[in-house]
Amino acid sequence: MNKTSPTKTTHVCHLVYSFGFGGLEQVIANLINNTNDPSITHSIISLTDDLALYYKVKDKADIHCLYKNPGNDIKSHLHLFKLLKSLKVDTLNTYNFGTLEYQLTALFAGVKNRIHSAHGYGGDDSGGTSNKRNALTKIISLILNKYITVSPDLKSWALDTVNISQRKVELIHNGINTSGFKPAPKTTNKNIYTICTVGRADPVKNQTFLIRAYASALDANPEMSNSKLVIAGDGPSLSELKSLVLQLGLNDCVELLGYQDDIPTIMQNSDIFVLSSNYEAMPMTILEAMACKLPVIATNVGGTPYLLSDKEGWLVESNNETELANTFLFAYSNPAESNRRAENGLQLVNENYTIEKMCDRYNALYKHL
Repeated sequence: MNKTSPTKTTHVCHLVYSFGFGGLEQVIANLINNTNDPSITHSIISLTDDLALYYKVKDKADIHCLYKNPGNDIKSHLHLFKLLKSLKVDTLNTYNFGTLEYQLTALFAGVKNRIHSAHGYGGDDSGGTSNKRNALTKIISLILNKYITVSPDLKSWALDTVNISQRKVELIHNGINTSGFKPAPKTTNKNIYTICTVGRADPVKNQTFLIRAYASALDANPEMSNSKLVIAGDGPSLSELKSLVLQLGLNDCVELLGYQDDIPTIMQNSDIFVLSSNYEAMPMTILEAMACKLPVIATNVGGTPYLLSDKEGWLVESNNETELANTFLFAYSNPAESNRRAENGLQLVNENYTIEKMCDRYNALYKHL
């Protein structure tokens, strides 16, 4: 009598700085929730105790916290070493510069496969020019199986600036949940032209620039008085944004929503999406807006121009208030052109940036290793 051999499983552990609300954490949640291969299991280890997004994956992955102290914390490495041993991890996937050093711990713990995913440049240096961080990244890359980048500009940086081996660097685009982010008729404020943005209230997102440009557009075109600007996101700059709205007298037409969980509904009840950041690697919110069939205005920074062209929206220069205000006016005054670009954006996402495509790439990599 033939016996069926048990299916060999691959245990993939995702090591993150935190698992709070953010684009990177949502990517990991999407990957875990949309992995239907029974031979792959997932777990999460967070360096810090911000675990707010865990509810989205709790049925598919266990989570562990290292309670890392600020700065260098040797105990967190020792804790991780023991945890990796007890969990019998096959593949450790770290994310961004803050977790990179822990790949050394994984090596000593006997983790066979080591992958790092870069969703931005080294550390908090938005230009990727820190020699110290780049040197450490290069050294750690020597013990990695793969160094994943999410945008072409990051891939070029990894190859040309950090000098990581070409055979190790791979580009895997982030994927959008097109069953949640999809076109839908407006159900609120149907007669109001709604401009929306979604992102952490943080200086790098540069929402002060956005608010000032919107104020300029209102001054230049009184017809835009039937419009409003909706900003969803919490963070350290929120009080500054509130003060600026009061200072410019925009209380009636700018809504600061703070943290919001139902982003698809916000986008589906908007007419256009704008991203005013000083830097982005591969902005998920642009893809989510395109999936909801919104035209997009975004600053020409980082990996954004690889996602957005004049076929799907408009690229403007960072901190050029006049250019952004004029783009608002053009989009508002030309609904047919805006709709054409929105159609192109929707097609682009469906062809290249779905969750299914992202999961297929990652899972093939996990199984191949």
